[in-house]
Amino acid sequence: MKRIVVVNDTNVFIDLYDIGLLEEFFSLPWEVHTTDFVMLELLREGQQNLVSGYIDNGKLRVPVLEGEELLEIASMCQNHNI
Repeated sequence: MKRIVVVNDTNVFIDLYDIGLLEEFFSLPWEVHTTDFVMLELLREGQQNLVSGYIDNGKLRVPVLEGEELLEIASMCQNHNI
């Protein structure tokens, strides 16, 4: 079976939260990843707690980026005028 990896940004989680489909989304047979920065952007009451529950049960992976990785991202953004 082919492995499907999904990388999400904040807007996806906010939209799924707003329409009440987080549980359905995380029941899909996908490997879901995001960043710790995305988690920090979930500001409305309940959003971060609900999404964090999927980290706890292993359905969401959130690697913490280290200094060297952050510098590489900043360099890539600068090189591509992002």
